[in-house]
Amino acid sequence: MLTEWAYASPAAVKSFAGHTAAVYSVAFSPDGKLAASAGGDQTIRLWDMTAGTQVRQMTGHTGAVYQVGFSADGKQLISGGNDGTLRLWDVAAGTMLKSMSAGETPASVFAVAFSPDEKLAASAGADKIVRVWNLATGMPVSALAGHDDAVYRVAFSPKGNRLLSLGHAGDLRVWNVADGKVLFKTRLPAVAYSAIYSPSGEQVLAACANASAYFVALPEAAK
Repeated sequence: MLTEWAYASPAAVKSFAGHTAAVYSVAFSPDGKLAASAGGDQTIRLWDMTAGTQVRQMTGHTGAVYQVGFSADGKQLISGGNDGTLRLWDVAAGTMLKSMSAGETPASVFAVAFSPDEKLAASAGADKIVRVWNLATGMPVSALAGHDDAVYRVAFSPKGNRLLSLGHAGDLRVWNVADGKVLFKTRLPAVAYSAIYSPSGEQVLAACANASAYFVALPEAAK
């Protein structure tokens, strides 16, 4: 079940019921009218935020879906799951546009992200590799190695020229999208689960298992 909360108070505004297993990821559409959710029941669901009702259900993954996100124009969704695939969806039609995977036995995909211009996607997961994909061809552009544990989060910088990745062991890295080189790396003091860029792209905020969040200021070369 999903719950919408009020900013001004800790009271729930509405709940969205439908998933039959754990919900692992949620995302707002850019206009705020829709929300997407992904769960252990192998489905992605779209919700009308005003009515609080399910708009449609998307199926295709053959395992739990761990992350979902909207494109900048709100017309597409990207998802990654336990079946080792990265999938591209048409929001209006609710249909799958592409399914992408790496290797003969692809590992679970925990993290996915669109680039700001929607030409590229990034994925990462249990195999410790961060991959950048060409969404027009569905083919990988690069495979970035270096993490020593599963990667839980990827995010493009606001300009789209940098890619953030966060490993479960707390290894945070910033890559140059153009050539795949590591521009910055640091080790957080605890197991890590999530990280995002600041709107300026000059800082990263990371959430860790020690009940703390960390602001990381990026050097000029990594911005």
